[in-house]
Amino acid sequence: MGNAQILRKDDFGPCGFRWLTLKRITYNDQTGRLRFWESAERLSRHGAVDGVAIVALVSKAGEEEQLVLESQFRPSQGSYVIEFPAGLIDAGESAAQAALRELSEETGYSGSVLEVSPVCYSDPGMSNTNMQFAVVRVDAGAPENKDVVAQLEEGEFIEVFLLPVRGLYDALLAKQKETGWDIDARLLIRLPARARPPKTPALRRASCTAHSCLASGGAERVIQQWSRVPFQEYDGGSFKWSNILNFPASKTISAAHFKLKEGGMREPHWHVVDEWAYVLSGTCRGSVVDEGKTRPVDTWDFGEGDVWFFPSNLPHTVVGLEGGCEYIAGCEYVAGYNAGDFQDDTQAFSLSSWLASVPAHITAQALGVDAEAVADTVQANYMSFLPLLSEVPKGDRHVWDAQMPLQPPQQAKAIHRFPLAHASLPEVDTDGGYIKFVDIGLFPVSTTMSGALVRFAPYAMRQLHWHVNFDEWQYVINGTVEAGVFLAPGRSDTGVMRTGDAGFAPRGSGHYLRNTADKPAFVLLFFNAGKFTNIDIQWFVGTLPSPAVAASLNASEGFARSLDVAHAQTMQPAADAHIQVLA
Repeated sequence: MGNAQILRKDDFGPCGFRWLTLKRITYNDQTGRLRFWESAERLSRHGAVDGVAIVALVSKAGEEEQLVLESQFRPSQGSYVIEFPAGLIDAGESAAQAALRELSEETGYSGSVLEVSPVCYSDPGMSNTNMQFAVVRVDAGAPENKDVVAQLEEGEFIEVFLLPVRGLYDALLAKQKETGWDIDARLLIRLPARARPPKTPALRRASCTAHSCLASGGAERVIQQWSRVPFQEYDGGSFKWSNILNFPASKTISAAHFKLKEGGMREPHWHVVDEWAYVLSGTCRGSVVDEGKTRPVDTWDFGEGDVWFFPSNLPHTVVGLEGGCEYIAGCEYVAGYNAGDFQDDTQAFSLSSWLASVPAHITAQALGVDAEAVADTVQANYMSFLPLLSEVPKGDRHVWDAQMPLQPPQQAKAIHRFPLAHASLPEVDTDGGYIKFVDIGLFPVSTTMSGALVRFAPYAMRQLHWHVNFDEWQYVINGTVEAGVFLAPGRSDTGVMRTGDAGFAPRGSGHYLRNTADKPAFVLLFFNAGKFTNIDIQWFVGTLPSPAVAASLNASEGFARSLDVAHAQTMQPAADAHIQVLA
């Protein structure tokens, strides 16, 4: 059987409509038979996508996450309908930009875009209308979200309200019963009762401050609810950190989460620790200068899923690029550092903070500029940290390079970029998911740190294991993941991490990660060693005679022989045990 093929589209029906037109489509079906179809199309499409629907998640420390919804009268239905905030994408806008604009106009809320879905179609049998979903995080504690006021256009009448994310289906039905409003079908997706996953256990109550959010149960929990820690805002973007001050258990690895705007820059700087970073979204232009008289420089445009490694004390900078056909606007990344007490905004050496401490006449002599100009320009005790460039860099790197007054005579010998998410051969690939490792073997410049991207199939787990020579720092890119760490006899910690949360497993500690949901989850791992190694429990137990295992576990030899270590995998698929959840 062949492929169906569109032959032509003809205008069909009334003229003079402002927003819609009707089309009569002539096409061949899979058997070659000539057929006709009637379709409605928008007249307002400026690019490849009509509009964006906004999944706005409102978070506030110590409170349940809520979803921003709205109700408005829809003449086509002749009733009020509960919907996601949504709108058309203007000319020159990305879906992410349109989402933030429409959210502000319709609800008054401001936020940051976490992710944008692929293009999808809401009623493909009737129309070619398409859209993208944008997930937006709204910090209810931010000043701009205290007393929100919508900026509605003439003729718009929208009622905005919040419903809890947990138990949303039941909350929607209760709202419908209370108001008589209809509900957009996209809000009512629900699995049949027999197929519904077990309820995700509630997170332990957390104690949160401006920089810290640790689950209760001890001063050094190995799980940090980092998703609840607010970002610090700067002209060029936002930033938050994780180290022993707000995550005491992580004594050897610290981290930072950056969101750079278009033209936002992590200013030129260096630090005594090494930096291993993973790009979550957007495109970052990163440059690092090697030591030596030849001034070799290595510059890359790092896209989603790329990794960089900047060795200690080498100067580097990172810039968010302008959105376009090949680039997503701005840049979001998580950086790991091989020291537990490092904090980028207070401990890194930067161009602005250095020259702010140098007498004006010294700077003038060093750089051949007038001392008065230095005194008028360089502010004492000032650090820009995340400034905004006056001109947003575009995708053409040659334009960027041409603006350097002193061109490097040669390129760097070491390559500081590795496309981790796009690597073709995962080290581990099973029905339970995959692990893509990158260490010094594939990424020679990364001599002191390594990392991995882990995909968990629904209810799958990263096998019980430990690392001999290094610690592991965990970041949940998306999903809900149960984590358990065995610290010493009688000491262990188990809990749940959600999107944006962090975890830590010290070297030698037995630990596991398990997806608790019916959809895939992704976790990023940082290791403070250049060479990756590990020991899985099946490799250890499988080398012991059954009587030794039975004696160790105080179990029968029959039980010891029943252990299926021969088929156990590093990424263990879901089994009947997935019905059990953390208490």
